[in-house]
Amino acid sequence: MISLWTALFLDMLAAGAVSWLARRRGASPDVADALVLVNLVTFALCWTLRQAPLDLGLGLGLFAIFGVLRYRAETLTIRDLTAMFVALGLAVLHGLRADAPLGELVALDAALTLASALLGGAPPAPVHVRHVVYDRPELAAAVRREELFADLRARIGEDPLDVRVGRTDLLKDTVDLSVVLAGSPR
Repeated sequence: MISLWTALFLDMLAAGAVSWLARRRGASPDVADALVLVNLVTFALCWTLRQAPLDLGLGLGLFAIFGVLRYRAETLTIRDLTAMFVALGLAVLHGLRADAPLGELVALDAALTLASALLGGAPPAPVHVRHVVYDRPELAAAVRREELFADLRARIGEDPLDVRVGRTDLLKDTVDLSVVLAGSPR
């Protein structure tokens, strides 16, 4: 049987690697820190619950409730959610499988960390959003997207990557646009 300290060390090593990979892929420091903390709390709960006569479904249901309560309030990217799921999975693996051979846990840690590294993709290119009150709302229609991009390119002097249409003010004949541009703000 693996001791608490060995399981905790393996868990923190794997969670640290996943957090580091997430940060290199563009996750905010808050998300990277949350990965480690959520992992640690989940590990502690799993380690404690493995002694109790509860079934695995109830334990995992508790973690799902904790996740829904907190993480519905903040918008996370698919990449951040996936890293969070990997961190939770590592914690459950280490917390509930204290009877597993050490080599098995190390192999699973290596597989999950390697998969996170290889399948995570390249870091996203830096972008910024410029909010614009646009005086040609007729170009905001989906069928006139090319004209909208050309007009924005001429007015802003940068190529828009994407445009999200916000509130339309019919009295002022304007529309609020969120223009996604490449690079850092100038």
